[in-house]
Amino acid sequence: MIGILLALQVNNWNELRKTKEKEKVILKEIISDLIVNENNAQIRLMHTYDIGRDSIMKIFTHVINHLENKLPYDSILSRHFALIHQLPGLNIKTSGYESLKSSGLDMIQNDSLRSNIGEYYTVTIESTKGIYTELRDDFYNYILKFPRTIFVTKMDKNQRRIQIPTNYAQLLENVEYVESLKMFSGIYLINLNETKEYLSKTKILREKMEEYIDHN
Repeated sequence: MIGILLALQVNNWNELRKTKEKEKVILKEIISDLIVNENNAQIRLMHTYDIGRDSIMKIFTHVINHLENKLPYDSILSRHFALIHQLPGLNIKTSGYESLKSSGLDMIQNDSLRSNIGEYYTVTIESTKGIYTELRDDFYNYILKFPRTIFVTKMDKNQRRIQIPTNYAQLLENVEYVESLKMFSGIYLINLNETKEYLSKTKILREKMEEYIDHN
């Protein structure tokens, strides 16, 4: 009888060890995804078109103010037009979470961590995607037609893209363009703020997972 009990204990211990090892493999895969997500978000916030998060909003303000006040054409506008006529990308990696779902969420032994992971992928990421979709739709529906029809795209001496209005005087009278920029810049700011929040939550989750692995 004692031998049977010992065998059962050893078997249970082995099964628990295998479960913990599989849990660690999946957690490390998710952590790898989170690192990629962090890097992508940081690139968007700190190096958006090589000018930075705050600068892109200043550029929107500068262009809108320039047009509304019908100020003379300034060559710097050609670079600014090219910057605000671009759509920032959104790259979110979720392969580790998909592996977890295939294995079963209860693979994560810690209830709090399991809840944190689920909330990140079902709430945080979905919110980020939703706001980005609004930005993308606004860009394709209201912005893209302008650089395609009333601007000429070239490269400057530093091999940076610039866009020059085909007729600046007419552009000054183009109310639709200015109003479209106002709407787009507002959604752009919301999107960047959401990205900042998303980056913070991504980092917090990664740190919690790394701490859990270190102590288990």
